[in-house]
Amino acid sequence: MRIYRWLVGGLSLATAACGTEPESFRVGCSGIDVVEVGQGLSPRMSWSPTCSVARLRVYEAIPRVPSEDPVPPLPGEHPDYLAGQLLWAIASLDGLGNRLDPGLVYAEVPGNAIEQVPSLPLQAGQPYLVRLTVLSPDGGDDLGAWGVFTP
Repeated sequence: MRIYRWLVGGLSLATAACGTEPESFRVGCSGIDVVEVGQGLSPRMSWSPTCSVARLRVYEAIPRVPSEDPVPPLPGEHPDYLAGQLLWAIASLDGLGNRLDPGLVYAEVPGNAIEQVPSLPLQAGQPYLVRLTVLSPDGGDDLGAWGVFTP
């Protein structure tokens, strides 16, 4: 029982030391205008304006066929593609906002991130979607953007 109390106390101290107070929240963009993805099967991903994001996800891109899919894209969905299988997902390690900076390379997890879904190999000629998520201090995540690339 004594060990359990120490662990709970240690977790409380660690949480306090990491700065979970609202003033430590790292604000990101008010919106992302452009997502740029480099060439090759391990492309570098950047965006502008140059600011930090909370999450990055890569999906298989499935082209929308308007005649077969009469439902228009929902807010936050890509207008030309549906998100297929999730191939890679990373997020800010501490969960305190937007800490992932432009220049991320597919399948390389930066030190300030956690890999939520391990990367799967990309295939040349296959289209992919990149989803960037920007968190607002109130917990909203609708400030992100989509990018499309084909290695």
